[in-house]
Amino acid sequence: MPVLLRSEVNPRPRTLARLKKTANTLLESAALADYELSILLVDDNRMMELNSTYRGINKPTNVLSFPIAEEIVDDPSSPLPKMLGDIVISLDTAAREASENGSILEDYLSILLVHGFVHLLGYDHERGEEDALRMTDREKELLRKLNEGSTLSTLSGA
Repeated sequence: MPVLLRSEVNPRPRTLARLKKTANTLLESAALADYELSILLVDDNRMMELNSTYRGINKPTNVLSFPIAEEIVDDPSSPLPKMLGDIVISLDTAAREASENGSILEDYLSILLVHGFVHLLGYDHERGEEDALRMTDREKELLRKLNEGSTLSTLSGA
């Protein structure tokens, strides 16, 4: 199934092809290659709207994830397409955080994509320390698969 990638940010970043390739690799690594994933790049104003609407927090964040279902269920008899969910990334916040961390923007966008993807898999660092550790472990596992020998780390840096 396809990775749907769209950018509301003008000009469009040069990293779209890399993000799409990374998303496809993530789907394959999670044995979900036949699922559809949507990625949207936005600015801080749009992210603040989304964060306020869906989380009640009136400020931008780096990434939001919107799973299609609470649990991934593989039903081969269903005529519906298999959809994992949507990931929204603020390019403004990503650029700011990448600069603050001394990271390359393209690398940091991959880290944010992995973080959002792991949320779609059902992990949530906001449910407590134990869940946060499990989520970080899954992020590390996926980042290792994406970048053997790379310097990418999880958002928590753990």
